[in-house]
Amino acid sequence: MTDRNEAHADALDTLHGALSAAVNANQRIPCRVPGHGAAWTSDAYDDRAEAAEACAPCPILDQCRDAGQFEPWGVWAGIDRSPTKRKPDNRQEISQ
Repeated sequence: MTDRNEAHADALDTLHGALSAAVNANQRIPCRVPGHGAAWTSDAYDDRAEAAEACAPCPILDQCRDAGQFEPWGVWAGIDRSPTKRKPDNRQEISQ
């Protein structure tokens, strides 16, 4: 395993432990609210933007940020890591 892969695995293990501890302590984890988790990996920019804002009060932001630095897609610790942030609007305004 490469150093990068080991660092990624360690960061994910740390995140998992922090997530488990937070859930056991009845702390609210925004990405784990039933019915809302899909926004963090949505194809829709607006969904991911809302998810990123919802991360602000999360008690495990540091661990999520550490794990997210290795991820190519989705919202991690309030950061949208998706390669395409917003699709261009191809509609043209018609002025008269």
